[in-house]
Amino acid sequence: MVWIKPLAVKAMKLGAYEYMTKPANPDLIGTVIKKALSVHELETEVNVLRGRIMRQEIFTKIYTNGIQKV
Repeated sequence: MVWIKPLAVKAMKLGAYEYMTKPANPDLIGTVIKKALSVHELETEVNVLRGRIMRQEIFTKIYTNGIQKV
């Protein structure tokens, strides 16, 4: 079992969401998948909202600079 810890650390560094040992528990697999999907949806929403904020900030700068020049 000594090899599990370094392998788990390596897997997580490579982007694994969760590390499970064999034999896998079917209930745990389902829970991990649901949690991973939920996190993915939240990350996607955050990225969309950040994009909206960036566009709003750019528009505000353009609009504000245009008013100051007039």
